[in-house]
This record gives sequence, C-alpha cells and structure tokens, in this order.
Amino acid sequence: YDSLLSGNYNSKLVCNIVFQYIVDEFKKTYGNEMTTSEIQQWKLTDRMESAPQQRNSDDCGIFTLLFAEHIVTGFPLGVLKEEINDKRKYAALIYRCRMRL
Repeated sequence: YDSLLSGNYNSKLVCNIVFQYIVDEFKKTYGNEMTTSEIQQWKLTDRMESAPQQRNSDDCGIFTLLFAEHIVTGFPLGVLKEEINDKRKYAALIYRCRMRL
C-alpha cells in the first residue's frame, strides 16, 4: 500500500526487503527459521493502485496503521479526514499508556 503513490522506487525490491525483515525478526524472536509452509502462507503484493492517498507528508504513520487494520480485519479502506484524526488520537493514547508501564 503506497499512500503517496510516488512510484519513485522499485516496489518489488521494497517488498523483498520488508519480507526479509519479517523473516529476520521471526528468527530473532523465536530462535529458529520460518518453515517453508510458513513462508508460503505470505502473499506479497507490491502495489495497490486503489489505496487511499495522503494529502500531505505527515500522515504516513496513520495510513500505515489504517492499512494494517484493513489487512487484519478486512474492513474497507475508506479513509476520511475524521478517521485519520481519530486514529491519530487513538495512537497517541496507546503510546501514552505504554509509556506509563
């Protein structure tokens, strides 16, 4: 999902780098390599042309959270200004709560 749709990068290369990061984090967290069947469960999609677009360069983190929520829940990706503001407040609340732990 590219909320800026800049197109100034090799999206397949970016997907491969992100996937390698996931594989490395899995090994670091669980102490072993991902199995072939675990790797095959992943579907890499290098671009979604219909992804909602940012109107500024400040909302990339919020858009990332919205895209992650969409992937996990399957909820539609209709991003409204109010939704962005709500997500920003929610992310700030979670961050503040984590800082208190």
